[in-house]
Amino acid sequence: MQRKITRLFTWALFLTLAFQGTALASAELAQQGLDPADPMVRITSGKTNMDVVAVMEAVGRDLGTGAGLGPELVTYYWQTFDAIVLAGKPSVNKPLFVDLYVPCFLPQAKVEKVLTVLADSLAKHTGIAQKWIFIHTHFPKENQVYIDGQVMRGCKAPGASTPAK
Repeated sequence: MQRKITRLFTWALFLTLAFQGTALASAELAQQGLDPADPMVRITSGKTNMDVVAVMEAVGRDLGTGAGLGPELVTYYWQTFDAIVLAGKPSVNKPLFVDLYVPCFLPQAKVEKVLTVLADSLAKHTGIAQKWIFIHTHFPKENQVYIDGQVMRGCKAPGASTPAK
């Protein structure tokens, strides 16, 4: 009887440690922004003196509050153009281009909410008028996305057993 309890305890301890190791590894990847299933937001502007990291952090908080996609669920990155010519003239501080890469399992209503919150938040935190913020969505098609070490087959949320509709 004592031997069975010891063996059971050993297995329980082993499984607990294995699960904690997996959870810690997942948490570490999430902190690094490396989850391949994340929606992505690429913001592109002309050269700027803005604190773009602070802007992206604020936008991440706003999307969490306003659209339910917290900063741990979205990967943000910012790039700059060397120059922008708008209506034949050099432009400074406008427009702001945003590419929203949307996982195919995100429902349309959520996509629309994200677009609205994203525009509101960028206007608020950059000072750029909403009429100068252009957001374009990119939706992956089956067999046209390489992610997480393989070509995506089907459209399903991470951990889901059936494709989203």
